[in-house]
Amino acid sequence: GTGAETWGLWRDDPGPRGVYLKDYERRLANNDNVAPAGWKFNPNDWWVEEHGLIMSTPEPLPRKSLNKDTKEVINEK
Repeated sequence: GTGAETWGLWRDDPGPRGVYLKDYERRLANNDNVAPAGWKFNPNDWWVEEHGLIMSTPEPLPRKSLNKDTKEVINEK
């Protein structure tokens, strides 16, 4: 497929560390954009889940490929 380079991966569940949109001013903006859980909010690159929680930015997916003959997963750099 295509487009996977734009996907992200949360290694920890971001929900419990999220901040509700309604609490943005009080819990992020007034705290130098640092969430109570310690992650830094980037106003130019942010995520919100379906319940209105602002979440930390995911890390990029690790680049890998699959050898179709051997079925070996190859880590790319």
